Amino acid sequence: MGDAPCLLGRTWGYDQGSVWVSDGCSAEFGTGPGEPETTKPKPLSHIPNVGFLLFASDEAEIYFRLFTYGRYLNQRNLDPTYVDAFGNEKTIQLRQDIQLQKFFAPFSGWFLTPKMRYYLYVWSSNPSQGDPAQVVGAGNITWNFNRFVSVGIGITSLPTVRSTEGQFPYWLGVDDRLIADEFFRGSYTSGVWLKGEFHTKVKYMAMFANNLSTLGVSASQIDNRMDTQSFVVQWLPTTGEFGEWNGFGDYDAHEKLATRIGVHYSHSLEEKQSQPGTEGIENSQIRLTDGSVIFTPNLFGPGITVNEVDYRMSSVDAGVKYKGMAVEGEYYWRWLSNFTGVNTSNMRIGVSAGNRGAVQAVSTQDYTAAYRGIGLETNVDFEAEYGLSLPLHYCGWVVERPGPSRLRRNLLVVAAGGGGDGAAVFEMGARLLAYRTDMAGLFTPGPYAGVDAMRRLSSLANDRVHVVSPLGVSGRWFSRAAAVLCMAGYNSTLEALAAGQRPILMPRRNPRREQAIRAEWLDGLQLADVVPAGADPADVASLLQRPRRLPDGALESAGINLDGALNAARRLHAFSAAGSLR
Repeated sequence: MGDAPCLLGRTWGYDQGSVWVSDGCSAEFGTGPGEPETTKPKPLSHIPNVGFLLFASDEAEIYFRLFTYGRYLNQRNLDPTYVDAFGNEKTIQLRQDIQLQKFFAPFSGWFLTPKMRYYLYVWSSNPSQGDPAQVVGAGNITWNFNRFVSVGIGITSLPTVRSTEGQFPYWLGVDDRLIADEFFRGSYTSGVWLKGEFHTKVKYMAMFANNLSTLGVSASQIDNRMDTQSFVVQWLPTTGEFGEWNGFGDYDAHEKLATRIGVHYSHSLEEKQSQPGTEGIENSQIRLTDGSVIFTPNLFGPGITVNEVDYRMSSVDAGVKYKGMAVEGEYYWRWLSNFTGVNTSNMRIGVSAGNRGAVQAVSTQDYTAAYRGIGLETNVDFEAEYGLSLPLHYCGWVVERPGPSRLRRNLLVVAAGGGGDGAAVFEMGARLLAYRTDMAGLFTPGPYAGVDAMRRLSSLANDRVHVVSPLGVSGRWFSRAAAVLCMAGYNSTLEALAAGQRPILMPRRNPRREQAIRAEWLDGLQLADVVPAGADPADVASLLQRPRRLPDGALESAGINLDGALNAARRLHAFSAAGSLR
């Protein structure tokens, strides 16, 4: 029902007596004796982006993930020294080594009630062998009240910038940030936080913590003021989301323009003793722009040592994602003030500003081959995609054009379910009718519509919604409809086009991209409109205001050939004459 993604085990789940949701997931859930036992994940099964289910009962669930990689580093061609802003020459240790760079093993799930969530992990940075926090066992627990608020306590990333909102490791680099981001940001710390949404397109997080970084810092080093706060508000105006985990780059291949604007503000009163060691893991010590740690004795002159400083930082980020491409940027401001220590009375406010930006495109060359089924010569190799042993020869579309029919200007036809996954399309149709009370709906489930889709349909039937068998009726009703909403399968898409409709398509994207590519191609020809699953119904409803009938000759002008049967017969005749069917 909402725009946020619902991921089983991550943002929703269930036990014997209840269903839980978090992080903006909202939906209608149904129960009954007809529910297949296989709908609930079984132990040792894998849930994408959640992990392996190790244990499941009515009292708890445990998921496990593993993240690691190796790295070769060679710095031998760098200059061995540099001069800082104060004219001091510094020596650089030039490294060349091979490391199992990171080892990250999180355990997540719920305990006693799905409202009580936990996220516990073992984390190691092998290049830091010997440091106090080389191996970390940490995590947090949260209580989810509803999609508007959850309360957490423990260790998490302080949301000072976008990259510390919890996307790790979904970054453009394997495990690194851009240098400006690294300079300004906070780190992982202990505290308590509130997280949720004001609206489906406006999310927030507020955290109150011990300091900027807790890694390598014991409780005895921290002062007792708890004077660290960090806040973020993100606005997602077009789609209500910005990809899986809000990560960087459009690896989700958005078909509708996704946009984001984020605002961060953080404050912390930091003292010298509460900082990680100079070479500490995830060391976020407050540094000057030349890399010098501000608490270094005699840094600003003989006899001057800063022991405490007031840190304030703000950033604004924005980004767009569309069809594998992303443009994203962030601007930072940092203020350092109220210096206390030895001979610091003449020190004034220090202000730093910086920015980062990235332009990214995801290549689809791994999908590229020959796809002539609808006139598109790119993106899908059907022989490899479907494991076919014979080469394919595409002859065009095969369809029977429906006869003349009287147009019903208030009729929305919704068709889906050939592959067992039409529930989302039927859900969108129901929400469209909620916006357009002047319209009636005709829902036609496919022969393999699936339990979820049929259950949803049975709940929709009323005086404005009718459910009919698809056999032999789709083309006739398509030609009568004021608008058609369907998936982008071959049959329903082709019948809608042949009936003169400009359909609204919600294509399947997994496990194969055939429907998505067909939909994109037709959208580019202005023969269809494409909307993603979970789109805002208000945006989809606006498409009903556009002309939904194709002008005469539109298919022919686009090069779409409906004589596939005749062309197939001609090709078979040619093969027969040549004595080969290959």
